[in-house]
Amino acid sequence: MTESIQWDMGVSIVGIDANRDGVRDDIERWIDLSGLPAAQHRALTRAAKAMQAVLAVDHSDAVATRAVAYSYRLARKCATDALISFSTLNALESYMINTSARAAAYDRYKEILGTSGSAAPQAVGCS
Repeated sequence: MTESIQWDMGVSIVGIDANRDGVRDDIERWIDLSGLPAAQHRALTRAAKAMQAVLAVDHSDAVATRAVAYSYRLARKCATDALISFSTLNALESYMINTSARAAAYDRYKEILGTSGSAAPQAVGCS
């Protein structure tokens, strides 16, 4: 499946999102090719959008970073509730942080959060 995807390795942290749906085009293609049922496809897409926000947030704004962190934790919780495996979620994360600039942005995000992250939120509003 991944061999038919041209992964975005550009210098932009957010990458190319031609249709401006909040998901990088290569990630969207990977999700589309996954063959997941509709509910799982939506849940994985939501997780991708949330991860994209993690990379794009202004990391100098701790409040915004924490808000994005909450959304990302919620999206991951919704994905696991929709029976998306942890290995699929980890693959998503790996594909999304596939350049040194993206990895650095993700490291800054984790550094800001430190150990103050909370437990996964209740999966309210998953759809």
